Amino acid sequence: MFGGDYTKPNESNNTAAHTEGDWKRWTASTTPPHASGSAVQWDEALKPGSPSAPNGSDISRDDGKTWQATDT
Repeated sequence: MFGGDYTKPNESNNTAAHTEGDWKRWTASTTPPHASGSAVQWDEALKPGSPSAPNGSDISRDDGKTWQATDT
């Protein structure tokens, strides 16, 4: 899960969480995306999640547990 406050695009606290598959319990990402955003692209074969925000994109290769900026 990915989101945030669109009026604070540089705020990354509490913007991402992941689940272990039961969809009932969510855990905050250890390393969140570098900014809040509004869209995520998922590729089941490659397992990356890639959220997009006005100030750049991030990628997660571990089902949303950690995120790394790819551009600004």
